Amino acid sequence: LEEAAKLSVHDVLTDGVDEIELRDRVIEFAMGFGYLVVATAAQCIVYSVTNWNTPHIFDLKEPVSTIKLAPRHFAMVDKLTGVQVYSYEGRALSHLKFVGLRPEFVSDKTLAISNDAAAFIDRSSPKLVRFLDPLSAKPACKDFAHALDIDEVHLSQMGHAYERKFAFVDRNRDLYLSTVSDKPDPVKLATMVDSARWNDENDMLLAVADGKLLVWLYPHAAFTDRELLQRTRSEQDASDLGKLPRCITFSGTRASIRRSDGAVITVSVSPYPVKLLAFCAAGEWEAALRLCRYVKDQQLWACLAAMAVAGQDYNAAEVAYAAIEEVDKLKYMLYIRDLPSKESRTAAVLNFQRKPDEALQVLVQGGLIYRAIKLNVRLHQWQAALEMAVKYSTHVDTVLYYRQEFLRVAKRAEEMPLFLQYAAKVQIDPEAIKQKIEADKEAEKRRPGAAPYQ
Repeated sequence: LEEAAKLSVHDVLTDGVDEIELRDRVIEFAMGFGYLVVATAAQCIVYSVTNWNTPHIFDLKEPVSTIKLAPRHFAMVDKLTGVQVYSYEGRALSHLKFVGLRPEFVSDKTLAISNDAAAFIDRSSPKLVRFLDPLSAKPACKDFAHALDIDEVHLSQMGHAYERKFAFVDRNRDLYLSTVSDKPDPVKLATMVDSARWNDENDMLLAVADGKLLVWLYPHAAFTDRELLQRTRSEQDASDLGKLPRCITFSGTRASIRRSDGAVITVSVSPYPVKLLAFCAAGEWEAALRLCRYVKDQQLWACLAAMAVAGQDYNAAEVAYAAIEEVDKLKYMLYIRDLPSKESRTAAVLNFQRKPDEALQVLVQGGLIYRAIKLNVRLHQWQAALEMAVKYSTHVDTVLYYRQEFLRVAKRAEEMPLFLQYAAKVQIDPEAIKQKIEADKEAEKRRPGAAPYQ
């Protein structure tokens, strides 16, 4: 912003400069996703970075206080009309509102928008984050409630709707991560956080915390293999940023951070994780493996391991876990790869991702009752295992046998009433049980569509 009604746009690749002169003074502007959105006192002008000569223009009823951009649309906030969502062609898409929304308190920190969700911190109840559909203005999913007041909320921009994640900073300046769709327990990422921001081009998350610049190269690791989350985080010294720095942009490998004195500092991250994310998103696992072998970085291998589990490519996951010397997880990947059906492999991955209820649902819906019962046994959910066996009238003796062996090793006596009841009625024959299990496994191999993983 050169003057009250004049903007200068610098192309850092060609060193070109475009000057934009406007009729009225500029109230607010934002740039991202290939567009420049400028709000003056009376109009909103939307420029494409590929064409500065023919912008889309529409009138405004009230001066704008906040502009938030998403890849396909943007939101503007003013005191009269509230929160409006527009396409980059200037077409009004929706009017976002809910009971208790006060537009004057909506700011860059309390509003976040993506292609399929808009997140608001409810100022009447600051522990609550509300999610609305930016196109229909209807609730997108259930609200999220936190134990403390929430100060900031940020939505990831890339990926499908079911992969959408949100990060938030609470009153204690702790940074948490969760997903919009199923909202598992939020994962605490960092403390003493000054600012956080998602990357505009991929799924990386940046935060300035306690004098350090932290970048989570693959935050989704929190929901695929949480133990890898810290190994996929890069860390740089940020003492030169001073107190209370704010991250204003994070795109590709570069981030712009404004210090408290107004100076803007540009920092960069390694280009290799960006390339790895692009390969994995396109399903080019061989190219991803070649990149990791070339760079020879443990952080990159950890990223690939988490991405391969999420993408269900067990060959890449096997190589990546071997590279970071996670032997137990390597063996589990080999176990998953040898399972005969897609349903059993999907359930095994869900269980690995700490989603046992979803894994059980997949197995039951797929008709793999023995594997569902065995999963309950492995989780030591004995009551659930026996109840399932009774419900489907199969493998009751199998559950009693596994329970008997468990108690024998633990040197304990049976105390569960349901097991005492069925132990008196069901005869346990270990050889017959083993034959029944083998028959179920053979039947699974002969199922239509069942095939070993390649």
